[in-house]
Amino acid sequence: MKNETMKDVKRFVKKVLILIFLLCCIVLVLNYVGIQAGKIYKDGAALVCESKREMVQSGAIHYKKNKINVLFMGTSRMLAGIVPAVFDRLSGGKTFSYNLAFPALPISSAYFTLKDYLEKNPPPEYVVMQLHINRCRKCTLFNYYASQGFNGTGEMASLVKNMENKSIIVNYLFPFKMYKFFVFRYVIDRILRPSNILQIKEKNRAILEQMTAERGFYFIEEQAVAEDNRLPDDFVPERKGPAKMGGIFDPFTDPYVEKFFELTRETGVKVLLIQPVYRVGQYLQYEQMPLQFSVILEQYDHVFAAEEGWKRKFYDYKYFADKTHLNPEGAERFTTQVFNEFQSVFPGICGE
Repeated sequence: MKNETMKDVKRFVKKVLILIFLLCCIVLVLNYVGIQAGKIYKDGAALVCESKREMVQSGAIHYKKNKINVLFMGTSRMLAGIVPAVFDRLSGGKTFSYNLAFPALPISSAYFTLKDYLEKNPPPEYVVMQLHINRCRKCTLFNYYASQGFNGTGEMASLVKNMENKSIIVNYLFPFKMYKFFVFRYVIDRILRPSNILQIKEKNRAILEQMTAERGFYFIEEQAVAEDNRLPDDFVPERKGPAKMGGIFDPFTDPYVEKFFELTRETGVKVLLIQPVYRVGQYLQYEQMPLQFSVILEQYDHVFAAEEGWKRKFYDYKYFADKTHLNPEGAERFTTQVFNEFQSVFPGICGE
Protein backbone atom coordinates (compact mmCIF):
# COMPACT_ATOMS: atom_id res chain seq x y z
CA MET A 1 0.00 0.00 0.00
CA LYS A 2 2.80 2.35 0.93
CA ASN A 3 4.62 1.59 -2.33
CA GLU A 4 1.47 2.36 -4.33
CA THR A 5 1.08 5.68 -2.55
CA MET A 6 4.69 6.60 -3.30
CA LYS A 7 4.17 5.71 -6.95
CA ASP A 8 1.07 7.90 -7.09
CA VAL A 9 3.01 10.79 -5.57
CA LYS A 10 5.85 10.35 -8.06
CA ARG A 11 3.39 10.24 -10.98
CA PHE A 12 1.73 13.41 -9.72
CA VAL A 13 5.05 15.20 -9.29
CA LYS A 14 6.09 14.06 -12.76
CA LYS A 15 2.88 15.42 -14.28
CA VAL A 16 3.35 18.75 -12.46
CA LEU A 17 6.94 19.01 -13.68
CA ILE A 18 5.88 18.23 -17.24
CA LEU A 19 3.14 20.84 -17.02
CA ILE A 20 5.60 23.43 -15.68
CA PHE A 21 8.02 22.55 -18.47
CA LEU A 22 5.32 22.94 -21.13
CA LEU A 23 4.20 26.26 -19.65
CA CYS A 24 7.79 27.49 -19.68
CA CYS A 25 8.13 26.43 -23.32
CA ILE A 26 4.93 28.27 -24.22
CA VAL A 27 6.12 31.41 -22.42
CA LEU A 28 9.49 31.22 -24.19
CA VAL A 29 7.83 30.85 -27.58
CA LEU A 30 5.42 33.70 -26.87
CA ASN A 31 8.28 35.88 -25.66
CA TYR A 32 10.29 35.13 -28.79
CA VAL A 33 7.37 35.87 -31.12
CA GLY A 34 6.48 38.99 -29.12
CA ILE A 35 10.04 40.33 -29.29
CA GLN A 36 10.26 39.65 -33.04
CA ALA A 37 6.91 41.37 -33.57
CA GLY A 38 7.97 44.30 -31.41
CA LYS A 39 11.17 44.82 -33.40
CA ILE A 40 9.08 45.31 -36.52
CA TYR A 41 5.91 47.07 -35.40
CA LYS A 42 7.02 49.19 -32.44
CA ASP A 43 6.54 52.92 -32.95
CA GLY A 44 9.31 55.25 -34.08
CA ALA A 45 9.93 56.68 -30.62
CA ALA A 46 10.49 53.18 -29.19
CA LEU A 47 12.82 52.30 -32.07
CA VAL A 48 14.81 55.46 -31.46
CA CYS A 49 14.87 54.89 -27.70
CA GLU A 50 16.24 51.36 -28.03
CA SER A 51 18.73 52.28 -30.74
CA LYS A 52 20.16 55.21 -28.79
CA ARG A 53 20.73 53.15 -25.67
CA GLU A 54 22.40 50.37 -27.67
CA MET A 55 24.57 52.93 -29.48
CA VAL A 56 25.71 54.39 -26.16
CA GLN A 57 26.53 50.93 -24.81
CA SER A 58 28.54 50.05 -27.93
CA GLY A 59 30.41 53.34 -27.99
CA ALA A 60 28.86 54.47 -31.27
CA ILE A 61 27.74 57.66 -29.49
CA HIS A 62 31.08 58.98 -28.37
CA TYR A 63 33.09 61.93 -27.09
CA LYS A 64 34.49 64.31 -29.70
CA LYS A 65 38.05 65.47 -29.09
CA ASN A 66 38.89 69.18 -29.38
CA LYS A 67 35.20 70.09 -28.96
CA ILE A 68 33.00 71.10 -26.04
CA ASN A 69 30.84 68.02 -25.62
CA VAL A 70 27.19 68.59 -24.69
CA LEU A 71 24.54 65.93 -24.02
CA PHE A 72 20.83 66.79 -24.05
CA MET A 73 18.57 64.71 -21.82
CA GLY A 74 14.87 64.59 -20.99
CA THR A 75 11.61 63.24 -22.38
CA SER A 76 10.10 63.29 -25.86
CA ARG A 77 9.66 67.07 -25.54
CA MET A 78 13.47 67.21 -25.72
CA LEU A 79 13.73 64.31 -28.17
CA ALA A 80 11.62 66.26 -30.69
CA GLY A 81 12.76 69.67 -29.48
CA ILE A 82 16.56 69.93 -29.54
CA VAL A 83 18.46 69.83 -32.84
CA PRO A 84 22.19 69.28 -32.16
CA ALA A 85 23.24 70.59 -35.57
CA VAL A 86 21.50 73.91 -34.87
CA PHE A 87 23.05 74.17 -31.39
CA ASP A 88 26.53 73.45 -32.76
CA ARG A 89 26.08 75.95 -35.59
CA LEU A 90 25.11 78.64 -33.11
CA SER A 91 28.22 77.84 -31.06
CA GLY A 92 30.39 78.56 -34.06
CA GLY A 93 31.34 74.89 -34.28
CA LYS A 94 32.94 74.86 -30.83
CA THR A 95 30.49 72.31 -29.43
CA PHE A 96 29.72 68.73 -30.34
CA SER A 97 26.29 67.85 -29.02
CA TYR A 98 24.05 64.80 -28.99
CA ASN A 99 20.37 64.45 -28.17
CA LEU A 100 20.04 61.61 -25.64
CA ALA A 101 16.43 62.30 -24.65
CA PHE A 102 14.03 59.36 -24.39
CA PRO A 103 10.23 59.27 -24.74
CA ALA A 104 8.29 59.28 -21.45
CA LEU A 105 11.34 58.26 -19.42
CA PRO A 106 12.29 59.89 -16.11
CA ILE A 107 15.75 60.72 -14.81
CA SER A 108 16.49 57.07 -13.96
CA SER A 109 17.02 56.32 -17.66
CA ALA A 110 19.25 59.38 -18.02
CA TYR A 111 21.28 58.10 -15.07
CA PHE A 112 21.81 54.62 -16.54
CA THR A 113 22.53 56.03 -20.00
CA LEU A 114 25.12 58.46 -18.64
CA LYS A 115 26.74 55.59 -16.72
CA ASP A 116 26.94 53.61 -19.97
CA TYR A 117 28.36 56.62 -21.78
CA LEU A 118 31.06 57.11 -19.14
CA GLU A 119 32.17 53.48 -19.47
CA LYS A 120 33.21 54.21 -23.06
CA ASN A 121 34.10 57.91 -22.97
CA PRO A 122 35.55 60.75 -20.92
CA PRO A 123 32.85 62.81 -19.20
CA PRO A 124 31.08 65.39 -21.39
CA GLU A 125 31.67 68.95 -20.32
CA TYR A 126 27.95 69.69 -20.06
CA VAL A 127 24.55 68.05 -19.75
CA VAL A 128 21.52 70.16 -20.65
CA MET A 129 18.40 68.56 -19.30
CA GLN A 130 14.71 68.74 -18.63
CA LEU A 131 14.15 67.41 -15.14
CA HIS A 132 11.59 64.61 -15.26
CA ILE A 133 11.19 62.34 -12.24
CA ASN A 134 9.32 59.12 -11.68
CA ARG A 135 5.87 60.13 -10.48
CA CYS A 136 4.01 57.54 -12.55
CA ARG A 137 0.80 56.03 -11.32
CA LYS A 138 -0.17 53.43 -13.87
CA CYS A 139 3.31 53.83 -15.42
CA THR A 140 1.97 52.72 -18.81
CA LEU A 141 4.34 54.70 -21.01
CA PHE A 142 7.28 54.25 -18.68
CA ASN A 143 6.77 50.49 -18.56
CA TYR A 144 6.61 50.34 -22.35
CA TYR A 145 9.61 52.51 -23.21
CA ALA A 146 11.89 51.82 -20.23
CA SER A 147 12.67 48.27 -21.31
CA GLN A 148 13.86 49.46 -24.74
CA GLY A 149 17.63 49.02 -24.70
CA PHE A 150 17.95 47.85 -21.10
CA ASN A 151 21.55 47.20 -20.07
CA GLY A 152 21.21 43.85 -18.33
CA THR A 153 19.53 42.65 -15.18
CA GLY A 154 21.41 45.12 -12.96
CA GLU A 155 19.36 48.03 -14.25
CA MET A 156 16.16 46.06 -13.86
CA ALA A 157 17.06 45.09 -10.29
CA SER A 158 17.88 48.70 -9.44
CA LEU A 159 14.53 49.94 -10.76
CA VAL A 160 12.59 47.25 -8.92
CA LYS A 161 14.42 48.12 -5.71
CA ASN A 162 14.02 51.90 -5.98
CA MET A 163 10.64 52.36 -7.67
CA GLU A 164 7.40 52.19 -5.72
CA ASN A 165 5.57 50.80 -8.73
CA LYS A 166 6.99 47.33 -9.52
CA SER A 167 4.88 46.57 -12.60
CA ILE A 168 7.81 47.12 -14.95
CA ILE A 169 9.15 43.69 -14.02
CA VAL A 170 6.16 42.04 -15.76
CA ASN A 171 7.10 43.55 -19.13
CA TYR A 172 10.73 42.65 -18.53
CA LEU A 173 10.00 38.99 -17.81
CA PHE A 174 7.09 38.63 -20.24
CA PRO A 175 7.74 40.91 -23.23
CA PHE A 176 4.96 39.20 -25.18
CA LYS A 177 2.55 41.05 -22.87
CA MET A 178 4.03 44.37 -23.99
CA TYR A 179 3.79 43.42 -27.69
CA LYS A 180 0.61 41.35 -27.52
CA PHE A 181 -1.21 43.58 -30.02
CA PHE A 182 1.56 42.97 -32.56
CA VAL A 183 1.82 39.19 -32.26
CA PHE A 184 -1.28 38.29 -34.28
CA ARG A 185 -0.36 40.83 -36.95
CA TYR A 186 3.18 39.44 -37.12
CA VAL A 187 1.99 35.83 -37.56
CA ILE A 188 -0.47 36.82 -40.30
CA ASP A 189 2.12 38.92 -42.12
CA ARG A 190 4.75 36.19 -41.90
CA ILE A 191 2.38 33.69 -43.46
CA LEU A 192 0.28 35.76 -45.86
CA ARG A 193 1.97 39.13 -46.38
CA PRO A 194 5.76 38.85 -46.01
CA SER A 195 6.19 41.92 -48.21
CA ASN A 196 4.53 44.01 -45.47
CA ILE A 197 7.28 43.05 -43.05
CA LEU A 198 9.96 44.02 -45.56
CA GLN A 199 8.32 47.41 -46.12
CA ILE A 200 8.07 48.13 -42.41
CA LYS A 201 11.68 47.08 -41.85
CA GLU A 202 12.74 49.49 -44.57
CA LYS A 203 10.73 52.28 -42.97
CA ASN A 204 12.30 51.53 -39.58
CA ARG A 205 15.77 51.52 -41.11
CA ALA A 206 15.11 54.95 -42.62
CA ILE A 207 13.92 56.29 -39.24
CA LEU A 208 17.07 55.11 -37.47
CA GLU A 209 19.36 56.35 -40.23
CA GLN A 210 17.74 59.78 -40.03
CA MET A 211 17.97 59.85 -36.23
CA THR A 212 21.63 58.84 -36.36
CA ALA A 213 22.40 61.49 -38.97
CA GLU A 214 20.70 64.12 -36.80
CA ARG A 215 22.55 62.95 -33.68
CA GLY A 216 19.57 61.80 -31.69
CA PHE A 217 17.00 64.40 -32.73
CA TYR A 218 13.74 62.78 -33.81
CA PHE A 219 10.75 64.65 -35.15
CA ILE A 220 7.75 62.47 -34.24
CA GLU A 221 6.04 62.94 -37.57
CA GLU A 222 3.77 59.89 -37.22
CA GLN A 223 1.85 61.70 -34.47
CA ALA A 224 1.36 64.93 -36.43
CA VAL A 225 -2.24 66.13 -36.46
CA ALA A 226 -2.13 67.92 -39.82
CA GLU A 227 -0.35 67.27 -43.12
CA ASP A 228 1.68 70.47 -42.85
CA ASN A 229 2.89 69.37 -39.38
CA ARG A 230 1.33 72.43 -37.77
CA LEU A 231 -1.22 72.12 -35.01
CA PRO A 232 -4.37 74.00 -36.13
CA ASP A 233 -5.38 77.03 -34.05
CA ASP A 234 -8.80 75.46 -33.49
CA PHE A 235 -7.35 72.16 -32.27
CA VAL A 236 -9.11 71.02 -29.09
CA PRO A 237 -7.19 68.40 -27.10
CA GLU A 238 -8.98 65.81 -25.01
CA ARG A 239 -10.40 66.99 -21.69
CA LYS A 240 -9.55 70.59 -22.48
CA GLY A 241 -10.06 72.87 -19.50
CA PRO A 242 -8.65 76.05 -18.04
CA ALA A 243 -4.89 76.36 -17.70
CA LYS A 244 -3.63 74.81 -14.47
CA MET A 245 -0.49 75.24 -12.43
CA GLY A 246 0.81 71.69 -11.83
CA GLY A 247 4.43 70.67 -11.68
CA ILE A 248 5.37 71.72 -8.12
CA PHE A 249 7.08 68.78 -6.46
CA ASP A 250 10.02 67.68 -4.37
CA PRO A 251 12.34 65.99 -6.91
CA PHE A 252 14.10 63.90 -4.29
CA THR A 253 11.05 61.68 -3.97
CA ASP A 254 12.73 59.96 -6.93
CA PRO A 255 15.99 58.37 -5.66
CA TYR A 256 17.56 58.66 -9.10
CA VAL A 257 17.63 62.45 -8.83
CA GLU A 258 20.33 62.17 -6.18
CA LYS A 259 22.06 59.35 -8.06
CA PHE A 260 22.19 61.38 -11.28
CA PHE A 261 23.47 64.60 -9.77
CA GLU A 262 26.00 62.81 -7.58
CA LEU A 263 27.32 61.03 -10.69
CA THR A 264 27.67 64.29 -12.62
CA ARG A 265 29.36 65.99 -9.67
CA GLU A 266 31.82 63.14 -9.20
CA THR A 267 32.76 63.19 -12.89
CA GLY A 268 33.00 66.98 -13.20
CA VAL A 269 30.03 67.41 -15.54
CA LYS A 270 28.24 70.78 -15.37
CA VAL A 271 24.45 70.51 -15.67
CA LEU A 272 22.07 73.13 -17.04
CA LEU A 273 18.41 72.70 -16.05
CA ILE A 274 15.90 73.98 -18.58
CA GLN A 275 12.15 73.96 -19.06
CA PRO A 276 10.58 72.28 -22.11
CA VAL A 277 7.98 73.95 -24.32
CA TYR A 278 4.22 73.82 -23.75
CA ARG A 279 1.30 75.04 -25.83
CA VAL A 280 -0.02 78.51 -25.08
CA GLY A 281 -2.84 78.15 -22.54
CA GLN A 282 -1.83 74.67 -21.43
CA TYR A 283 -0.42 75.72 -18.05
CA LEU A 284 -0.10 78.78 -15.85
CA GLN A 285 3.30 80.40 -15.53
CA TYR A 286 5.28 79.98 -12.33
CA GLU A 287 5.38 83.12 -10.23
CA GLN A 288 8.60 82.06 -8.51
CA MET A 289 11.24 79.39 -8.91
CA PRO A 290 9.53 76.00 -8.39
CA LEU A 291 10.76 73.63 -5.72
CA GLN A 292 12.16 71.12 -8.21
CA PHE A 293 14.64 73.76 -9.37
CA SER A 294 15.42 75.56 -6.12
CA VAL A 295 16.29 72.51 -3.99
CA ILE A 296 18.62 71.08 -6.63
CA LEU A 297 20.37 74.40 -7.31
CA GLU A 298 20.83 74.88 -3.58
CA GLN A 299 22.29 71.42 -3.00
CA TYR A 300 24.57 71.10 -6.04
CA ASP A 301 27.04 73.80 -7.05
CA HIS A 302 27.66 72.16 -10.43
CA VAL A 303 24.01 72.53 -11.47
CA PHE A 304 22.80 75.79 -13.03
CA ALA A 305 19.78 77.48 -14.58
CA ALA A 306 19.50 80.66 -16.60
CA GLU A 307 18.16 83.73 -14.82
CA GLU A 308 14.62 82.87 -15.88
CA GLY A 309 15.33 79.33 -17.03
CA TRP A 310 12.94 77.98 -14.43
CA LYS A 311 10.00 79.63 -16.17
CA ARG A 312 7.85 77.57 -18.49
CA LYS A 313 8.25 78.18 -22.21
CA PHE A 314 5.05 78.69 -24.19
CA TYR A 315 4.80 78.59 -28.00
CA ASP A 316 1.88 79.16 -30.34
CA TYR A 317 0.12 76.15 -31.82
CA LYS A 318 1.84 76.63 -35.19
CA TYR A 319 5.12 75.40 -33.67
CA PHE A 320 3.61 72.06 -32.62
CA ALA A 321 2.97 68.96 -34.72
CA ASP A 322 0.71 67.41 -32.10
CA LYS A 323 -0.57 68.44 -28.67
CA THR A 324 2.81 67.69 -27.05
CA HIS A 325 5.66 67.72 -29.55
CA LEU A 326 7.24 70.49 -31.58
CA ASN A 327 7.50 70.44 -35.35
CA PRO A 328 10.89 71.13 -37.03
CA GLU A 329 10.26 74.89 -37.04
CA GLY A 330 9.43 74.82 -33.34
CA ALA A 331 12.45 72.60 -32.60
CA GLU A 332 14.81 75.07 -34.26
CA ARG A 333 13.29 77.93 -32.30
CA PHE A 334 13.53 75.99 -29.03
CA THR A 335 17.13 74.96 -29.72
CA THR A 336 18.05 78.60 -30.29
CA GLN A 337 16.37 79.57 -27.03
CA VAL A 338 18.22 76.81 -25.16
CA PHE A 339 21.52 77.90 -26.71
CA ASN A 340 20.92 81.46 -25.52
CA GLU A 341 20.29 80.17 -21.99
CA PHE A 342 23.42 78.04 -22.20
CA GLN A 343 25.52 81.00 -23.34
CA SER A 344 24.09 83.26 -20.63
CA VAL A 345 25.10 80.77 -17.92
CA PHE A 346 28.45 79.86 -19.44
CA PRO A 347 29.54 83.09 -21.19
CA GLY A 348 32.57 83.16 -23.43
CA ILE A 349 32.57 79.41 -23.95
CA CYS A 350 31.03 79.37 -27.38
CA GLY A 351 29.56 81.58 -30.07
CA GLU A 352 30.82 83.14 -33.25
